Amino acid sequence: MNFFRRFFLLAVGNYIALVLAARYVPGFYLSTVITDIVLLAVLLAVIYSLIRPILKLILSPIIFLTGGLFVLIINGVLLALLDFYLPTITIKGLSTLLYATLLIGIVTFLTNSIARLVFRE
Repeated sequence: MNFFRRFFLLAVGNYIALVLAARYVPGFYLSTVITDIVLLAVLLAVIYSLIRPILKLILSPIIFLTGGLFVLIINGVLLALLDFYLPTITIKGLSTLLYATLLIGIVTFLTNSIARLVFRE
C-alpha cells in the first residue's frame, strides 16, 4: 500500500515539475489540455519507478565514477525519449533539456524526501 501512496505523490510531484518547467524554462512546451499533462506526469512517474532504477543499476559504475552526475544524464535521456514519442511535450534544444532535467530532478528529489518522511512505517 505504501508503494501506491508514494507513486501518487511522485505523480503529483511530476505534474508540478512539468508545469514549473513549462512556465520557467524557455523552449519547454506542454499541451494545454489538463488531462494530457496529468497522463504525462503519470507516465513519467511510471518511467521513474520502473525503468530508471534498472538503468541506474546497470550504469552504477559510471554513476559512481562521476560522483552521481550521470544520474542527470539518465533523467535527461528519459525526458528526451518522452519528447520524442509523445506529442504533448516539446523540448527545443539541449540547454532546454538540461534546465528542465535539473528542475524536474530537484522537484522529484523533494517529493521523494517528503514521501519518505510522510509514509514512514
